[in-house]
Amino acid sequence: MSNIPDPILQGLQRGWKVLGGKHGALPERVSCDVAIIGSGAGAGITAELLTKAGLNVVIVEEGPLKSSTDFKQLEPEAYASLYQENAGRKTKDKGITILQGRSVGGTTTVNWTSSFRTPEPTLRYWEQHFGLDDFGREALAPYFEQAERRLNISPWLMPPNENNELLRRGADKLGIPSATISRNVKGCWNLGSCGLGCPTNAKQSMLVTSIPAALNAGARLFYQTRAHKLDIQNGQVKGLLCVPIRLNGDKVSDQTMRVVAKHYVVAGGAINSPALLSPTLQLKNHENIFFAGQITGVEGYMESAAMGLLAGLNAAFIIEGKKAEPPPVNTALGALIQYITSPEHAVQFQPMNINFGLFNAPVEKKLRKKERNALIVHQALQSLNAWISSQKLNELRPDIFC
Repeated sequence: MSNIPDPILQGLQRGWKVLGGKHGALPERVSCDVAIIGSGAGAGITAELLTKAGLNVVIVEEGPLKSSTDFKQLEPEAYASLYQENAGRKTKDKGITILQGRSVGGTTTVNWTSSFRTPEPTLRYWEQHFGLDDFGREALAPYFEQAERRLNISPWLMPPNENNELLRRGADKLGIPSATISRNVKGCWNLGSCGLGCPTNAKQSMLVTSIPAALNAGARLFYQTRAHKLDIQNGQVKGLLCVPIRLNGDKVSDQTMRVVAKHYVVAGGAINSPALLSPTLQLKNHENIFFAGQITGVEGYMESAAMGLLAGLNAAFIIEGKKAEPPPVNTALGALIQYITSPEHAVQFQPMNINFGLFNAPVEKKLRKKERNALIVHQALQSLNAWISSQKLNELRPDIFC
């Protein structure tokens, strides 16, 4: 694998601003526009957006900086360096192992890239138990297709090995539908070791996409750096206290690094967000803290990335003295934000994908589902375009908001 270009090593050679671990001790104090805790899906998108907008961004990641050169396809090495608690993290009852990433790129570095559409039985269950009447396969098909194009998702081209082929034959005899899994990769070598880090950079993780883009644009990365405590005084965050750690999580010393930012983004995992977040993805009690990614309470790669995009936009607007306005509630993004920030969902909150059940669009009920959904989409696009124009987003990034 040594002949494969390593984008991380190349970036370091170009002079990326990276400290921590073997790349140098942490400074005592750092100032920036936005400090981002985490480097996974939400954090990566936020960092890329804000740096391209010209803001001074600091990324704080507890895990190590590993790249394709380091990925030797050895489980003892990968579990110890890329996962929380050496891949031994479990639920409280020890019934389920939680394979959560802990390195630059977050869980996107170690996931297996399986990207399948929500099964019909699951959709029917949501319809019956959560009232998502417009959540059927046909209604969601165009949205699945859009996500698949965006993430380069396509069926796995390799034929199944014999154990999987046996499973397929058995499913066919029992009348159980089966299909080849789809994955979001580019030029995959089919090595079968996705969970150990991709040695060929085929996996489109934050490690090889958004984080390098942010560092190329001037962001600073502090890895093996634990965000220890937010210094909150009189209801305002005055700084983020960080400590250097070893690969096993132990502190290197009692040294601390103080990060002073105008705004803070916490992007490290899913929480019960309605009790905490405003519609602009700010912490209600501390408005200079922004949340992004799955920590907002959304599910799905695209949804996590979208929350990072919006958190970055909102932070940029507020830094520039402008008012941040969430997307209209009759758009997909606006409806999802309304769901995850509404107090009525705080007691029995369920993480959520974008779906037609979130829309409260004034649509004639006598219409057939297909016609009603088409009208919802038409109204949503009109409102989204109007919002983009009102926020002048097409002037900010015409390559994205066109």
